[in-house]
Amino acid sequence: SSDVCSSDLQASQPNNSARTQNQRLEIAMKTAVATVCIGAKNKPMRELTFPTLIDYAEKIGADFISFAQGYGERFLGVLNYEKLQAIELLEKYDRVIYLDADILVSRECPNLAEMVPSHCLGAFIASRFSDLHNPTNLAINKALGEIEWRRETRNPLILESFNSGVLVLSKENAGALKEALPAAERWCRHISDDDSYLRLKDQPVLNYIAQKHAIPIHDIGYRFNHTNARGSSADRFTSHIIHYAGTSHRREGRWIKTSKLTKMSIDARILASRKLHRVATQVPRLVRLLDSLV
Repeated sequence: SSDVCSSDLQASQPNNSARTQNQRLEIAMKTAVATVCIGAKNKPMRELTFPTLIDYAEKIGADFISFAQGYGERFLGVLNYEKLQAIELLEKYDRVIYLDADILVSRECPNLAEMVPSHCLGAFIASRFSDLHNPTNLAINKALGEIEWRRETRNPLILESFNSGVLVLSKENAGALKEALPAAERWCRHISDDDSYLRLKDQPVLNYIAQKHAIPIHDIGYRFNHTNARGSSADRFTSHIIHYAGTSHRREGRWIKTSKLTKMSIDARILASRKLHRVATQVPRLVRLLDSLV
């Protein structure tokens, strides 16, 4: 089973003068910030989120890369698998920080490449809080060949898994991670009586490969990939990276039915204003009220 590199991100953050020589070398490594948002229909999403992704890349001294469609029909034309191009970037870069396009990054977000040790894969281990993806993980483990899969201590029936919306990849793991491509070819063609779990596409593949090769997973924590996994969204502005997967921090029963893009646009305005951001961070009940309305 895979090893957990660290369950406490704070322990791995740079510590003033206590940086080791290895940490200083890691900071100098060539880094890319990559994302994928293909097609004319996704232009509004690109216009909304790319500025914060580009600003983040510039801030940490990384190249910004937006993937074009590169795999054609290799994965049956399913665009989700274009994310796997991040693995191929490791031929050129020492570290690749992959961010889904439906993400907003705060201006205070630190360099994830400095926080995740180079022998680890950095990601938010969502199974610490949620059982949602367990059926998918069980299905891929059966479809691609059962492996020894690390389980959650809170419930041994739950397979450990991370959300692939934010990933920190390292050249040290490139060889093992490349196996995700043929694995994805098999997974996207897998047919069963219940194909609902296939919607997750790339995420179970990456988890399967990480477990198969015992790649240590460094849990970056929810503050660097704030989804609904914890069942709480009102405190999302205390996080550095907000991810609008799934219900996109929208609540049931709200007065105005908003789209994902509208919800993100509202939050982007809050993040862009230091004053509004500070209020949203300090008074989550106001965010809760806003979420009940739109």
